Amino acid sequence: MRKDRVQRKWRAGVKKLFVPFIETSNASLVADFTKGLANLVPQQIAHNPWPIYTHAVEASFVIGHNGDTICLKYTVCEPHIKANANFNEEMHLDSCVELFIAFDDDKGDYYNLEFNCLGYAKVAYGSGRGSRTLLPVPLIVSISSFAKIDSLFIEGRKRFQWELLLLIPKTVFSHTRLSSLRGKNTKANFYKCGDGLSAPHFLTWNRIVCPEPDFHRPEFFGSLAFG
Repeated sequence: MRKDRVQRKWRAGVKKLFVPFIETSNASLVADFTKGLANLVPQQIAHNPWPIYTHAVEASFVIGHNGDTICLKYTVCEPHIKANANFNEEMHLDSCVELFIAFDDDKGDYYNLEFNCLGYAKVAYGSGRGSRTLLPVPLIVSISSFAKIDSLFIEGRKRFQWELLLLIPKTVFSHTRLSSLRGKNTKANFYKCGDGLSAPHFLTWNRIVCPEPDFHRPEFFGSLAFG
């Protein structure tokens, strides 16, 4: 199939997601966000663009905001977990969830935010895989994370079910002028991976079309509209 036909086919199926505004107060920020997210339909991170990597992983997310902070909650069920990376280290080798996002004013640049199942983060900014600038750790630690990991048996097989709630302040997007998240239109994709696990996997929210695993493909980002 010609490349232009592939691109047209993808654009016809690009995902679009409305990110609702959630009213919060400083005194009950987490509780207010948690209540607001509970009413949202989980978005599945279920595309496996590289089926040679078989997996038994389920992953989804819900997302909202209050103008100043993005609240993002991942829910994952998988047979193995790993969490060795510290801040700005090789997060993709762990049990990892990711958000890649580009604001309209970024002119082709985008942020990659990568988190392991304990909430440690790697955040960078740039125009492509080969031109990333890591954000300083003191800025990254302003992202609040709340992790929960359960070990259980499902249909006679051991599984790890984990949740990661993230509060990402708009100040983390330090290369972008953001007075508020309200009304912002962005391009983004959400991922689940585990390159260093016994069964590597590379799952996406919006489909990617390329021969080898590569999340740094902004041409395949979906659309996020912040209410």
